[in-house]
Amino acid sequence: MRAVLLANGVPDHAILREDEATFTYQNAIYSRRRTDAEKLTVRRAILCCMPVHARRAKMYYQTLFPKAQLLSAPRRGRPSPAKTGCSSRTALTRRSAS
Repeated sequence: MRAVLLANGVPDHAILREDEATFTYQNAIYSRRRTDAEKLTVRRAILCCMPVHARRAKMYYQTLFPKAQLLSAPRRGRPSPAKTGCSSRTALTRRSAS
């Protein structure tokens, strides 16, 4: 995910990762902890996940980020826990001040 963000012009310093979760709800919880620790207010987010997880992921993230506008962008293909270490990952980006 980091490579896709960088290739699309997101600066490296604006990417926050959450790699510890092992399931979708935990991913949302850890993402919330990370944004709280960085004192970030999430207004909009795009959730990239497998189509089978899209509805559930949106529900969980909406619970933890109730004021955020959430969009779901299901990705094609099969998850590869062997490559990622787990099936849930989040890359959060923050806007630069400029």
